[in-house]
Amino acid sequence: MENNLPQIATTQKLASRVGQQLAITNKILFGDIEDSFNQAFCLLNSKHIKNSNENFYLNFELNKDYKKNYFKYEAECEKDYIEAKNIFSRIIIVKPHYSLPYMFCGIAKYRLKDFTGALSDYNKAIEIDPSCAKAYNNRGYIKKEMKDFTGALSDYNKAIEIDPSCAKVYCNRGVVKYKIKNFTGALSDYDKAIEIDPSFAKAYNNRGNAKQEMKDFT
Repeated sequence: MENNLPQIATTQKLASRVGQQLAITNKILFGDIEDSFNQAFCLLNSKHIKNSNENFYLNFELNKDYKKNYFKYEAECEKDYIEAKNIFSRIIIVKPHYSLPYMFCGIAKYRLKDFTGALSDYNKAIEIDPSCAKAYNNRGYIKKEMKDFTGALSDYNKAIEIDPSCAKVYCNRGVVKYKIKNFTGALSDYDKAIEIDPSFAKAYNNRGNAKQEMKDFT
């Protein structure tokens, strides 16, 4: 009898874990999308957002420009990325035609180095909302990480076509052009990023690298 105790304990733990997952899923299924979304969003940004009472779900829903806000999407630990990914995945089951959970799930997967999974989520986010510049920018970043530089440039071009006022996208496109040794094109993108945001330190640094490659030491 005593030999069965560890197995019984393991079974009980597993059952408890499954029960907790079902409870969370049922909570979402019964309409608690808003709270779950806010919880997952805070986990995805836990390094910079602490105990926020801001209703991120409502802000994204009511203000089409809210998604342009700059969030670092940095969590304190890997566990927070995993939990955020899991919650957004459950929201997707309930609201499969809502683009934002796909995009944020993609960010979590990118942070977890699951580039293939992130790419799939961004593809779905863009399929649902083809006007979301941030989704194209994020997908371009993933394609760059996967060495698909042609695809990355295409996505950055589309993001700029939708929203030509985002300095970060020009800087990201400049990075890809630099990698394929189009230093003149990279320099142009860094100039534009700095024109839009004169305080953009990364753009200055990257522009310096491009100028160095072009032997412009002045």
